[in-house]
Amino acid sequence: MFAQCPVAEISHLNQAVEAAQKAPLPILRWVVDLALNTGMRKGEVLHPKRESVHLREGFIELIEQKNGERSTIPLNAAAVSILKSIPVRINSPYVFPGKIQEKPFTD
Repeated sequence: MFAQCPVAEISHLNQAVEAAQKAPLPILRWVVDLALNTGMRKGEVLHPKRESVHLREGFIELIEQKNGERSTIPLNAAAVSILKSIPVRINSPYVFPGKIQEKPFTD
C-alpha cells in the first residue's frame, strides 16, 4: 500500500498521528499503520472481530461491509506484526475494542 501513497502524504500523516497520540497504548498508530499496509478504510480497520483475523493464512475476513458481502484482505508482514502487537481485551471480541464493552473503537 505504501507504494501507492506519495511519500510526503505518509510523512504528514505520521506527523499528525504522533502529535495526536495521547493514550498510553498506540491505538491510533496501529490503526493508521494497518490501514496503510492493507488499504482498508477506517470502518474496515476498526470493526473486525478477532475471529475474523487469520494470521497464519495471512488475511482478514471482512464480514460487515457496506454492500453486505464478505471479502478478504491480504496481510503483508508489517500488517501481521501490527496485529500481533495489539493486546487482547478479554471482554471485547474486537481487534480494536472501544470504551463501551461489546463495541469497537470509534475515534
